[in-house]
Amino acid sequence: MPVILRQKDEEKWLDPDLRDVSKLLPLLAPYSSKEMDAYEVSTIVNSPQNDDPQCIAPAKA
Repeated sequence: MPVILRQKDEEKWLDPDLRDVSKLLPLLAPYSSKEMDAYEVSTIVNSPQNDDPQCIAPAKA
């Protein structure tokens, strides 16, 4: 399962000097589904050749 970090926690997570696991483990808490958006995307996302912001744009109906 991928980790979804809150923006306020990104700097701490990426800090190469922070090696105390007890300070990092709390960041691995489940991310609230109420804070997420779900939407259909185009099938262009299915190819690794398509490295483009269009891959995550909402699909046109």
